[in-house]
Amino acid sequence: MKRLLSVLGVLGLTLLVLTGCHPSTQSATKSDNKGVMLHNQNVTIVQQTPPDTVDISKVTSFSKLRSSTEGLFRQGKNGHLVAGLASKTQVSHNSTIYDFTIRQNARWSNGQPITAQDFVYSWKRTIAKSTHSVNANLFAGIKNATAIRRGQLPASKLGVTAVSAHHLRVTLDHPIAYFKTLLAYPLFAPQSKTEVQRYGTRYGKRASTQLYSGPFKLVKWRSNCKTRVLAPNPYYWDKRTCTSTG
Repeated sequence: MKRLLSVLGVLGLTLLVLTGCHPSTQSATKSDNKGVMLHNQNVTIVQQTPPDTVDISKVTSFSKLRSSTEGLFRQGKNGHLVAGLASKTQVSHNSTIYDFTIRQNARWSNGQPITAQDFVYSWKRTIAKSTHSVNANLFAGIKNATAIRRGQLPASKLGVTAVSAHHLRVTLDHPIAYFKTLLAYPLFAPQSKTEVQRYGTRYGKRASTQLYSGPFKLVKWRSNCKTRVLAPNPYYWDKRTCTSTG
């Protein structure tokens, strides 16, 4: 519980600093005091502690993924939680079943549709013991998550289902008051099974070995490189808002 509260606290700070469209486009090149250099439509980020992967199942610092990774929710203006890749959310009377409608225009950075199955695959991949995700404990409360982490059940038993291409259903063991906030964490974003299988151990180790669901995409980066270059995702569902802000 202490780890969870700590992570949620960091999540709140991270979302305020690196929300959705905030690496906004500029006409001039400049560098700010956070190591972010803006080159027209591109963003160059220099960090002293670079990630060794951008695989959301295995990364340890999610602050580095906020601009290129989006899940069902995202942080909006003034720190308010707003809809991300889910255009609609319905919650059962006992707050244990969540039904999400995935946007019809949700697209990966290569233009392919993002579907409910991409969320199912992503969550089950992360919680599987074979993945060794250091953040798998954050799935606690989702049906069967604890038993799966303990090796008592296979990841296929996780309470997440693709009812249809655009209908995702999540079943909880019990109500979770902060569940929607948790879903804004990049850990709960979708992943492309095709890309994971295509690149194997190279998945997420370079900018080109992963697809992106957020307003920006990585265009230049490799494992442990201190410099990351991002460009606007031309297929992002809300690109008009992103390219017109700040």
